[in-house]
Amino acid sequence: MFKSLFYKDLMLLIKDFKFQVFFIILMILFVLSGIASANQVKKQQKEYQEEINSEMKYAQNNSGRMMYLIANQGIKYYHTPGISDMVLETKGFPTALGTNILHFNPYAYKRTAEGYSFSLNWLFILGLIGSLMVLIFSFDSLSEEKINGMLKLQTVSGLSRSQIVFSKFLSILTLYLLAIIPAGTVSLLLFSGMTGLFSFLFLVKTVLFILFSIPLISFFILIGIWISLSRHHMSNIVIALSFWLIFIIIIPQLASIVGKKISPIASHKEMNQRIQDAASKVHKEYYKKYTFDFGGNGTLEKGIRSKGFDAADAARAKQAGLNREIYFKQIETIEKISFLSPYSIFKHVTEIIFDKNFYRMKKDIDHLQIIQQAIKDEILEEDKKDPESMHLCYAYAEGDKYAVMGRGVTPFSDKPYPHPEKLINTDFQEESLFIKLQHISLWIFAMIMIDILLLGTINMIFRKYDIR
Repeated sequence: MFKSLFYKDLMLLIKDFKFQVFFIILMILFVLSGIASANQVKKQQKEYQEEINSEMKYAQNNSGRMMYLIANQGIKYYHTPGISDMVLETKGFPTALGTNILHFNPYAYKRTAEGYSFSLNWLFILGLIGSLMVLIFSFDSLSEEKINGMLKLQTVSGLSRSQIVFSKFLSILTLYLLAIIPAGTVSLLLFSGMTGLFSFLFLVKTVLFILFSIPLISFFILIGIWISLSRHHMSNIVIALSFWLIFIIIIPQLASIVGKKISPIASHKEMNQRIQDAASKVHKEYYKKYTFDFGGNGTLEKGIRSKGFDAADAARAKQAGLNREIYFKQIETIEKISFLSPYSIFKHVTEIIFDKNFYRMKKDIDHLQIIQQAIKDEILEEDKKDPESMHLCYAYAEGDKYAVMGRGVTPFSDKPYPHPEKLINTDFQEESLFIKLQHISLWIFAMIMIDILLLGTINMIFRKYDIR
């Protein structure tokens, strides 16, 4: 009996002119997404390679003196353009994530949590068009059948009210998958054909992406079915669109605004000033401690100046870390507020699956700092091998060559750095899919539980619903 009801509901939906329109729209959008993403990635790959070549040449030309490297040279990480950009844009992640070897600049990267943005990728299509489509098919799913007498007929024929509700839900969800899967397949084939990019891992991630979209889509289906129980049938479409706007657009935008108010951050100028103030405080302490001129050659030869500047660099790095923590706190606050929307949760899950945006940025920064320290240690170790070096390692040591000029010594080794290629990083280790699934399991569970609660609430209301 239930199978017959489900088949009937599904066939009616497929034959509906609205579905045909939505299917065409989805197919067009996915085709355009595949073509646009392919062209964008090809352009990015060209620019990426040109930038890598340029930076590598610069690194090789300026690695002849380790003193210059330790004082001035930064290391950079370049985000490699790839097939995942078709699913989710690389939002707020700069082409290069750069840092000075001595300390990390908190503004070396852009902001990643600026509310909603429109980009023709799979997340955008599923989030906006997919959710809107199922709402259009569900907001009058029960009220229409009440009007034409089908609800009464179904209950008389022996179907339970729970079966009627579940059939509506399952048929609309199936309709969504029947529209999305072929459209997504065409988009993927177009992209791969134009770029030559494809991998089995990406295919697995894509399947997971569609599977994890089901709780999101289920939420909007159930919202629509719940709305269809309203006594005011004429206003159902207005209510449905209002819910869609709230969860898809308004909450993510408000989260960005409110989050910035709750966790404000200073301007770029102010943050840099805090870093300089931290260093100046250390300098002042050394000036007070020693009666002779802290910047003089006497303190240089006794090693006092070196210790002072080393301490100042450490203070600089510490403040930069504090600035970064403040910045991260703001993004995390925005994310937490935005999780009031299932769409934002799904977006977060997608970022983890495809290793994107803030999730990826945090890992890249941590990894970059490890590389940063390793390069610094390597340079210092090489400097120790030079008997003529005074081993002065701090941001201003480059200028101390004038203080020791003519004495047969150098402030730091002038040997070339043997591994300039380490200054350019392009290949960061990605977490295994198993670990990522662990990260997102709680969010998926939460979305499923919300759907179950909604379904249970609808069934309770429908039991008392007047089907006449």
